[in-house]
Amino acid sequence: GSVITGAGIIMTGAFAGLWASDKLLMQQFGVLLVVSVLFDTFVVRTVLVPALMMMAQEWNWWPGRMPPVTKNLQGGGAESSGGHYRSLPDA
Repeated sequence: GSVITGAGIIMTGAFAGLWASDKLLMQQFGVLLVVSVLFDTFVVRTVLVPALMMMAQEWNWWPGRMPPVTKNLQGGGAESSGGHYRSLPDA
């Protein structure tokens, strides 16, 4: 989303400062980093990752549906079927 795009643009601006260096090696690193960050921001994270996640279907690591929350009657907290326990605020 917009957070990834904003971070990529900020990083691009920071790495573009290497272009002002007198050393050729630093200028080359600047070009490499700027191009890499822009490619990652606008191609990989916005096109490739969603496309690969859609292609993966059931092998995808991202949960399609969160497990249901069950109430823990003894401790007054909530527990998902994954075993993660957290206390509930008093109502």
